[in-house]
Amino acid sequence: MYRGVLLCLCALVACRDRASAPVDAAASASAASAAPAISAPEPPSASVDPPPPPPTIASTSSTLPPPRPADSSAVPSKQMYRKAKVDNAQLAKIFAGIPELARVSADPQLFDPNEGAYLVRSEAPHAGISFTTTPLLYTPEQGMEMLVVTGHSKSTSFIVALWTLPNDEYRLASSFLMLHDNLPVALAYSEKGKRLWWTSCWNCPGEQGHLRITDDRRVVIVQQ
Repeated sequence: MYRGVLLCLCALVACRDRASAPVDAAASASAASAAPAISAPEPPSASVDPPPPPPTIASTSSTLPPPRPADSSAVPSKQMYRKAKVDNAQLAKIFAGIPELARVSADPQLFDPNEGAYLVRSEAPHAGISFTTTPLLYTPEQGMEMLVVTGHSKSTSFIVALWTLPNDEYRLASSFLMLHDNLPVALAYSEKGKRLWWTSCWNCPGEQGHLRITDDRRVVIVQQ
């Protein structure tokens, strides 16, 4: 009798296990379908080049000009803008004696006098404005004269202002270096105004500036 009861109990347990198995499988399948699919990140494409680093701009601090002459009336009057005869070899010699210009002193080059890229991308009017890549002697006031040059080294364009001293010597007034960028830069001026501009694209934001003279007669080359 007991043996019969035991057999019945075993049969009942087996039936219960068979009935619950499909339910568990369905629950597992439902849980698996509810779980979010995790996809592996796509590897970067080898054909896409990383963007180049933006140009870094460095400006040296400006220095005081030579002292004013005791008798300014004795100083001969000079035109405000005069082209200077300075070639690449002379420029390299001048830069070699100025530690602040070490980044561009190895092989400084003037831009081509026929360069006109600073107007190609510009739609701004420029009537009455003269553009030049030739070095200029700039005399914003009598007794205050600078040699201003634009040019480039291997990978850096520059605008440099130098105080002129006796015996063809020069001292740094201010400089503006555009690292990793050697776009042509011109000087621009109006015969009717005192402001001397630099530009790589005339009137384009961020691509031009001017020489600003402070109240204590320092010169700072600024970007605008």
